[in-house]
Amino acid sequence: MSASRVFPPELLEEIIDHLSGSTVDLLACARVCRACVDRAQKHLFRLIAVGDESDDEDAAWVCAGRLGNALYGNPRLVAYVRELHLRRCSDHIVRPLARIAWTRLLVLSLGKGVISSPEVLFPLVSLSCLRDLCIYAGLMRPSQLRILLGKCSLDISRIQLNTLLFTDAPLYNSPLSPKRDAAVRRNSDDPSKITHLDFEQSRGALGEFLLHLKSIPELLDVRHIRGRDDRWSWLPFILHQAGDAVQSLDIDGGDPSLEHLNFSLLPKLSHLTVCGVGRPLASVLQQSGENPIQMVSYLLGGGGQPDLHDLEEMILSARMPLLQKVEVRVVLKDFCVRGAGYEECVSFIEAQMPRVFERGLLTVVLD
Repeated sequence: MSASRVFPPELLEEIIDHLSGSTVDLLACARVCRACVDRAQKHLFRLIAVGDESDDEDAAWVCAGRLGNALYGNPRLVAYVRELHLRRCSDHIVRPLARIAWTRLLVLSLGKGVISSPEVLFPLVSLSCLRDLCIYAGLMRPSQLRILLGKCSLDISRIQLNTLLFTDAPLYNSPLSPKRDAAVRRNSDDPSKITHLDFEQSRGALGEFLLHLKSIPELLDVRHIRGRDDRWSWLPFILHQAGDAVQSLDIDGGDPSLEHLNFSLLPKLSHLTVCGVGRPLASVLQQSGENPIQMVSYLLGGGGQPDLHDLEEMILSARMPLLQKVEVRVVLKDFCVRGAGYEECVSFIEAQMPRVFERGLLTVVLD
């Protein structure tokens, strides 16, 4: 008998919410799904985080072996999985998952750990259904990363490379040999669909490394570039290749390489997101001349006095004739002015940026 005929809908909703918000008991989830509860099937298995026995963090995770067995026993559940987060990566974790015939997996996140060879990941990163690939911390050497990215599905639209620390000699110091270059080069007749590049704490070397990846896009279609806690000495070179397509930039306002940019040379740049205010940001806005930016979004963090006065001066002195909005995003719990609430926080920001406010450009968003 269907569980939906035994339990009232309110109780089923509570059961599903409890399973979703706590450590995942895969067997319990499977029982609920076998009871033909549609929401359970679609919701509980939509995102699965994989860990191992040494993972003691307080978060929902399952081990790879149990996941593999559960999905082998219930192949129809595979179609419900949209996101797979491997919080720890190793050969024994990846191999049972790589054997599963994923049909609708959209997001793959490869976390900390070490794998013996990128080949064990090929079945996952080459999935035609995959759209978003995220690689974290020291999973592989640059030479392995180069090969892995060369095997990625051409349907991937977003690549995120976060907290990568390269431990071997950077490959960009010497050109690839013709043989290796051919091994990782994509078919030039296959257009890249990658539109997003995200980088976090990549310690500078990553950008130059990517510039020499013949398998990664020619960056002709990259529209959104984001980076944090980095020193983007390579950013001008990336934009030189992708400038005609770039629509949004998310940058650190204190990055010295900004002084080498010119926003007026990015004809489609409409959205600029800034974290922090510094001389480099002032320089690039001043020297860019007339540019197409329509919106500036500033991320207001906690700690210290916000540089809203300086930001206002930079914006108003820049030549942005199409500017329609200046957005200040605030995490209220991280930024408080004398314990202020929502209204007080908004009033404080408006007082800090009076000219932008008076022109009707200011928007305050609380996250």
